[in-house]
Amino acid sequence: MHKIWGILLPGFNGLDSLSIVLGLLEVSLGAYTLGYVLVPVYNYLTREMVSEHKMEVKPIIVRFKTLFVTFAVYVSILFTLCLLYDLIVPPEYQMLALWKLLLPGFTSLTFPNYLLGLAEISIYSAYTAFIFSKTINNFERAESKKSEEDYLKGVGK
Repeated sequence: MHKIWGILLPGFNGLDSLSIVLGLLEVSLGAYTLGYVLVPVYNYLTREMVSEHKMEVKPIIVRFKTLFVTFAVYVSILFTLCLLYDLIVPPEYQMLALWKLLLPGFTSLTFPNYLLGLAEISIYSAYTAFIFSKTINNFERAESKKSEEDYLKGVGK
C-alpha cells in the first residue's frame, strides 16, 4: 500500500510524521480542488432543471436526539477502529498518549478502558449535540423571523 501512496502522493515516504501530515495535506487539497471543479460543472449541467422548479425556504430544525446519535455512532466507530489499529501497530505508532489526554481514566488498551472510552464518547457527544442543536436552532429561528418580516414588508407595499 505504501508504494501506491508514494505514487499518488508526491513526497510520501512511509509512516513518519512528516509524510503523514504531507499526505493529509495533499489529500485535502485534492478533495477541495475536485470539489471546486465538479460542483460548478454539475450546477452548469443541471441549471435548466433547477430553474423550472420554484424553491420554498423552510427553517431547518436540528433535533438533539438525531445529532447525538449521529455523533455518538460516528465517534464510537472511529474510536473502535483507532483502538484496533493501536492493537496491530508497534507501540511507537500507537495513539495511547492521545487517548490518555482526551479520555480521563483511560490508561491502557484493555476492554474495560474501551467501555470507559465509549461511555465518555457518549457524554462528549451529548454535550456537543446539545450545544450545536441549540445554537443552530436559535440562528434558524432568528433568520426565519427576519425573512418573514421582510416578506410582510414586501407584501404591504
